[in-house]
Amino acid sequence: MRIVWIEDFGGDLFDSSEATIDEFFGSVVQLSDGWLGNKTLRDSPELLERQCVNERSRHSIRLYSRYWDFWDWIKRDGGLQEADVILIDLNLEDAFDTERPPPNELKGNLRHTGFKLFSELTLKHGFDGDFIAFLTANEHDIHTFNKWASESHLPQLTCFPKTEAGKRKLGEWLEGCSLRPYADVRRALIDSLSELNLDDSKRVLGEHSVQRAREMTLTLLEKRQTLATHPDLIGYAISHVWDSLTRQESKEAVDKWMRFCRHAFAHVHFMALRESQLALVIQAALLALNPSRQEPDQSDRILAEVSAREQASDLQFHNVTRQVVDALRVADSIESTRDINGRYEFKRSNTRISENDELIELVGFALKYRINCGIPSFNLYAAGLWALMPKELRSQYKDDQKFQSSRMVLLAKAARHHF
Repeated sequence: MRIVWIEDFGGDLFDSSEATIDEFFGSVVQLSDGWLGNKTLRDSPELLERQCVNERSRHSIRLYSRYWDFWDWIKRDGGLQEADVILIDLNLEDAFDTERPPPNELKGNLRHTGFKLFSELTLKHGFDGDFIAFLTANEHDIHTFNKWASESHLPQLTCFPKTEAGKRKLGEWLEGCSLRPYADVRRALIDSLSELNLDDSKRVLGEHSVQRAREMTLTLLEKRQTLATHPDLIGYAISHVWDSLTRQESKEAVDKWMRFCRHAFAHVHFMALRESQLALVIQAALLALNPSRQEPDQSDRILAEVSAREQASDLQFHNVTRQVVDALRVADSIESTRDINGRYEFKRSNTRISENDELIELVGFALKYRINCGIPSFNLYAAGLWALMPKELRSQYKDDQKFQSSRMVLLAKAARHHF
């Protein structure tokens, strides 16, 4: 989760030091001591987000101490997609300087500057007001506004005072925001697509196609509820770029799997995906779109963690493989035997398929002909991805259920050459 916060550190209620971050945001961000050095948050607000990134914090905070810097961020193309939660100080009298004075409509009423920002964010730019809160000493003004809003049948504002009780309630509210369904997936996908290297991803798919898929997906993500209500729509948006890729052009195994994925979405085989399942689709797509990137980034780690949240027993490679083999044998579509090493070998139309080398073809065949024998199509897809993982990654965490997930091992992008 990314928090964007505007605070001018006026008056004497807020210390412009790292102690303030520990006191008010310690429930979501834990940073090492001394990261601010001899600087202050007011004069060097950019250091806060930088430290969150350096320490690979799951959540990050971007701080603005100047009104116009925050305003410019709002107006920047794609700026608001960088925020999951916005915190606003109501009184921003000290957020201006002589070079950029307050706008005319605020002169004489700077103690209510935050209201203007709230209006700009929600009414003009469509940012969800449920994810905006005021962190302010002017609590009475918020209560007065909310009383008027209640009488006028308007939504109430969320406010946390700069007190000990306010700190506790703010932490609870932020934690609640971070735990909302699809919050992690949305943030990881936005960050990954925003930083996508088109020169890298156009390898087979073409720059125009990838750019279009990225823009379409980011547009859909502007509305938070899209992910929760239509996860299959997001899955199709990010995978449809593989529609034009022929079987002959799919030289990389992960590209083959994205072709299967696109086919499954287009023909309604992947309906009502859970959050963890959508995380797998996104990971596979990012693997294919970033072939030269070797190390996992923070988005990869978040997606891997989300994808491992559900029970994985029915997705484990050998279990699903056995069921697929049985289903195909019952369907008289294939003959199977075991070699001296205990591996399945398949024979169909005089074509031999070794399980360890080409399970992808087998599961693709099962998907194509809808031979699942009670196995959901998505489990076949996950099992195929599992088959692509290096053996050492499949066995390294065999006693840890979290890592047993066939999807969790997609975290190992350092092993990209196996794809």
